[in-house]
Amino acid sequence: MVANTPEFPDGHRVSDKGLIATVVAVPTATTLTYTGTIDLGSALTAKGVRLADCVLWIKLPSQTLAALPNGETLTVGVYAGAATAPTTVLMAQVIVQTGATGTDPAVAIEVNLKLPDDCPRYIRAGVLDSAGVLAVAGNMECELRF
Repeated sequence: MVANTPEFPDGHRVSDKGLIATVVAVPTATTLTYTGTIDLGSALTAKGVRLADCVLWIKLPSQTLAALPNGETLTVGVYAGAATAPTTVLMAQVIVQTGATGTDPAVAIEVNLKLPDDCPRYIRAGVLDSAGVLAVAGNMECELRF
């Protein structure tokens, strides 16, 4: 295992953004917005990597008080399936970014998730805006790191 660094605090240092990374704009409506789909079959086979050696890294950007007021949330889940556009929940609420009070904005949040050994071939992250009228900005990032 590689030593931890600020960029890769979990020790997973390699990512191939052209093959296994995906970005989506944070939604401003009460619809579930998905990242692109990551094909674990081709992503792992092409690199000769086992799923056990990987983490799914997801990051939500920080938000201002005006964009994400108190009581409102952005919620991220991981979806998986055998089809190329999975909608079955694999991991619910892996990130819940809550609007702040006072003068503190909602900070950026990132997570590293171990996928189950029996994870379906196709995965993607989805983010939901609780209010549907928020002025949130930025992109949710998602990539497989190994």
